[in-house]
Amino acid sequence: MQSHSTASKDLPAIDLPAMLATLGSYDRFFGPRHIQMLSLAVRIAEVLRDFGEAQTARSLLERVVRDLNQSSSRTHATRISALQALQALRAVLIEQSQLPKAIAVQKKLSECWLLVAGPDAPETIAARTELGTLLMSSPETIGVS
Repeated sequence: MQSHSTASKDLPAIDLPAMLATLGSYDRFFGPRHIQMLSLAVRIAEVLRDFGEAQTARSLLERVVRDLNQSSSRTHATRISALQALQALRAVLIEQSQLPKAIAVQKKLSECWLLVAGPDAPETIAARTELGTLLMSSPETIGVS
């Protein structure tokens, strides 16, 4: 197997195959919706994105978001994992020029921050600001009064 060189991106040495093996173990041991499994999946998606595997990262993040939405647990840790997954997914969608999908994810991200931190929290305000920025750069909203 060819190893990925991370020197050009100034990334730390990452053993992606080991991370993927651990993800498989977590999936079998804990189940597909366990917070440990989902958190590791988000981290792996971020690494995949850094390695130029944006589509694979996107697929993994979409699965994480779906599984978090289907999770019956609404703990703080689950919500924080959802925020991490949504932020990573939004970044991938923007890279892939999927602005309408990125806007939808940003709306969800804003809603999550509102639930987690409240309406006046800096994170909530930043999420709303980012949503406004995305909306202003969307071709669908340009020229609409």
